[in-house]
Amino acid sequence: MGVEDSMKPYFAVAVLPFVLALAACSSSDDSGDSGGPVKTTPLAGDIDGHPFAAKSALVRKDRDDANVYDVTIFDREVTCDNDPGFTDYMVFLDVKDWASGLSYNLDLDHAVTLFMREGNLNLISVKGRVEVDASGQSLRVRADSGRGAIEGQVPVQICK
Repeated sequence: MGVEDSMKPYFAVAVLPFVLALAACSSSDDSGDSGGPVKTTPLAGDIDGHPFAAKSALVRKDRDDANVYDVTIFDREVTCDNDPGFTDYMVFLDVKDWASGLSYNLDLDHAVTLFMREGNLNLISVKGRVEVDASGQSLRVRADSGRGAIEGQVPVQICK
């Protein structure tokens, strides 16, 4: 057995973790969603292990794109007239062409951000689904960032 033959097992052991990591990254697509309709229970879950329960959401037209609506979901009751700015836990998303009955899967262009004020933590989720209910007055969201996940429905107020 030559030196080259004796090194093969060590080379395989050293390279195997990198090959497996590369295969895991390239073979799985974490965007989208395959879970069916979003639950209509109150929107809740966790953000980095901290419980989150949505109480209300504000929807505003984006300043730069009239076809995009900025949605902020709060862990407390808010209205367009008493927007508190940042709270301890929030969820952000942009919805293009807000309309009753709109639904889409999350992807790199349509993500949800789970926000925690402590540490200014932003967890981006490209796995999940967004649905505007038939009345246009509530929003259903399912999002999973790997360090936080939410699912359910929250009432929205569309601000002028």
